[in-house]
Amino acid sequence: PESTSDDGVSKQTEEIIEFYKSIVTDSDGGISLVVAMTKIDKPGIDVDESRIRIENQLMQHGIIAESFGSTAESEYGPPVQLIPVSGKTGEGLDDLIDGLVLQSEVMDLRADHTSRGEGIVMDARMDKGLGIVADCIIRWGSIQRGDVLVSGTNSGKIKALKDMSNGILKQALPSQPVRILGLKSLPKAGDPIVCVESEEKAEQLVERRKVLQAKEAAPDQASSSTAAELQVTGRAAQESSKLRFIHEKYDMDMDHESDSIRIPVVVKADADGTLAALRESLVALGEVSKHDLIIDPIISGIGPLTITEVQTAIDSGAPVFMFNVKVLDRETTSLVEANNVKFKSNNVIYSILDDAKDVFAQFLPPTVIDHVHGSALVKAVFEINNAKEKIAGLNVTDGTIYKSQGKTPDDGTLDCYFRVLRDGVQISPNGEKVTASSLRKFKEAVEEIRRGEECGLGLEGFDDIRQGDVIECYSKHEKRLFL
Repeated sequence: PESTSDDGVSKQTEEIIEFYKSIVTDSDGGISLVVAMTKIDKPGIDVDESRIRIENQLMQHGIIAESFGSTAESEYGPPVQLIPVSGKTGEGLDDLIDGLVLQSEVMDLRADHTSRGEGIVMDARMDKGLGIVADCIIRWGSIQRGDVLVSGTNSGKIKALKDMSNGILKQALPSQPVRILGLKSLPKAGDPIVCVESEEKAEQLVERRKVLQAKEAAPDQASSSTAAELQVTGRAAQESSKLRFIHEKYDMDMDHESDSIRIPVVVKADADGTLAALRESLVALGEVSKHDLIIDPIISGIGPLTITEVQTAIDSGAPVFMFNVKVLDRETTSLVEANNVKFKSNNVIYSILDDAKDVFAQFLPPTVIDHVHGSALVKAVFEINNAKEKIAGLNVTDGTIYKSQGKTPDDGTLDCYFRVLRDGVQISPNGEKVTASSLRKFKEAVEEIRRGEECGLGLEGFDDIRQGDVIECYSKHEKRLFL
């Protein structure tokens, strides 16, 4: 498992630890744990401090790190290695490999390389020139070009076998990472792979698994209805139905009584593993936010963004996040730009997450706050126009009093309003925006009066003003919220 140097032990790592603890007591030494502390390249990270924090968090879960000594064994086995690494710079990766090799030697792990090959899919993607490419680890036996594989409900005959540097291999042995070409459809990261006798045997196994999956995932009436909406004939009809479904889901069927803010997103990545990681990380941003956010990936897929996916993003208002995916073609780029689709692409996942925080913040309703420009003390009250209007004689005690437009620190302007306070309590109508009917310095009409100066102020529609009252000049402006 991994723990990040900035966030510590994550929920995913906790799940792995609990799984490890559930089987380690019955494994008779056949399983062990090595923890990688990632993101040590991030600015401001103190590796030693992060290591101590993670070691303490692991201890809370009953896992003892090696730094506590070789004799500090817990009920869940001997101390585990905690190795700092950076996926961005490569620092510490050699140490991680050495640690894994050492652990395997201590455990005396062995595999029979003469039997039929088995392994696990680490990642998979669609390559424009090569087709389906699956990165796998061989766990037992051996595989070679021409072998027939089954992975989940996918099968195929190995057309090419490569190492991680794309060098051609004749054979792959246990513990060896390999790149396999030849599967008919895209497997999922984590799916096991097995070699079988023939393509006929592979087809039989795949069909049997599909039948079992269909029985286990029998849809309820509601999901059947949704699926029926999308089961239309013809590609254009399918796309039209899908867009209508998305539109209804996000524009008409939202629960307006809920305080939750639902943000649809489109997620694209270069491979199945990175797609899952990005999708889960985006959803987690909503879960950990202090606001009630629900991040809903309405589309997630591998490879470049398509016209249909862009149209879905336009109809639903969904931002698009892409990880390590090739640039868009001209037609797709034009559609994105013409419709101002929020679009973020990067090959560093936590840079995308930083962008996502800014994008998601734009969905939050802004907070309206008061900005007080100045306040003044009422020295006297004068009646004019046959006592039909009152003018407050003021001494500006703080800031500036504006007649209609107040200045902001960024050289902007805001409409000005006034409130009257008597003995610290507001007596002017709360919620109503009281404006100035006049502002004069001596007999001259002015737009502003500064601190220390005196003036006469008339208020529109409010004249309950007495000597000793305080009048504040303020503006209302929207403050952007952050996650």
